[in-house]
Amino acid sequence: MPHVRTWLLVALALCLASSALAKNQYLFAAGLNYPEITTTRLYDCSLCHASGDNRNPYGMAFEASGHNFQAIEDDDSDSDGFSNITEIEAITFPGNPLSFPFFFGSVKVLKPKGGETWVHGTKATVTWTSTGDVGDEVSIELWRDGEKVATLKNAVINDGKQKVKVKPSLPAGSGYTVKVRSKLDLSIVGECDSEFSIVAPG
Repeated sequence: MPHVRTWLLVALALCLASSALAKNQYLFAAGLNYPEITTTRLYDCSLCHASGDNRNPYGMAFEASGHNFQAIEDDDSDSDGFSNITEIEAITFPGNPLSFPFFFGSVKVLKPKGGETWVHGTKATVTWTSTGDVGDEVSIELWRDGEKVATLKNAVINDGKQKVKVKPSLPAGSGYTVKVRSKLDLSIVGECDSEFSIVAPG
């Protein structure tokens, strides 16, 4: 009987060691994928586990993806409004809805993306995305060589798409960009990636 008990204890110890090794392996892999977390609170089993062997939503998504961190970067595993990669970069837990980035919000201009030509007397489409609490309204500004040329829309619904008039009074030429700015917080602003041109018709 003592021998049976001994073997059971050995088997249990091996199972626990195997489980711990697997956890350490995945944590090590997380550190390889995201070196910036290795000196932070994220470099811990709580990245994927709520308690003990119970996985949090991020841990469950990681397992379902075949243990592929990149495959779930754009997901929002804990449904707190921030993608997994955004949370990791902000050193907040992607599997805990009570842990999320503290920055207020951000705007990314999708269109124009650069290289387009706007024609006087027509309407152009501006599209964007916003993350966090940007507010219900944004303004759309036209910039050139680091200076604001005009406010194309002073206050429009922050719905990600708006048509703007290309007035003939706008100087023709290149070097233009568009900025979409939060009306709630003027410091929250996004700018198109590259410059575009405005030309006269014909």
